[in-house]
Amino acid sequence: MGIILTLKALKMKKNILFMFSYCLLISVFISCQWGLSDLEANDECEIIDFNFEKRTIVKEERIVKDTDGNEIKYYVDRVVFVPGLKSSIAINTDQNIVTVTIKPEADLNSIVGYAVISPGAKIEPIEGSPVLGVLGNFSTPQKYKVTAANGINSKIWEVKASIPN
Repeated sequence: MGIILTLKALKMKKNILFMFSYCLLISVFISCQWGLSDLEANDECEIIDFNFEKRTIVKEERIVKDTDGNEIKYYVDRVVFVPGLKSSIAINTDQNIVTVTIKPEADLNSIVGYAVISPGAKIEPIEGSPVLGVLGNFSTPQKYKVTAANGINSKIWEVKASIPN
């Protein structure tokens, strides 16, 4: 009789554990959905901030020894990031122009741009402008389309970068 009670107790614990896990899963799912509808109604398509970073590839020499004790020399490419090249910014929301002055150590022909935009919006390059987050040429003005979270409103922005003399 003791074995039968033990089996019933195990089955009951298993059911309780299952119900607890199920409730936890449902509550996590519901909390992930909460508040998402607020972004869908957002009609803003602004560039709030823009910055650049420099990425340089540095070759590093490495030496290891093989099983016979002979040295083997090889090279590894390492990417060095220099973030925050912006020294000043002017955002003209009437004409949709972002003018960024960057630090002299930057090369406008090979820098990475990144933007802060309105919540829920998306940004895409147009007219051959470089993709943000990838090395690109910003020596001439570049154009980006920012589409609001509602998918309806959009603006074309021009980004101008310059290095002071």
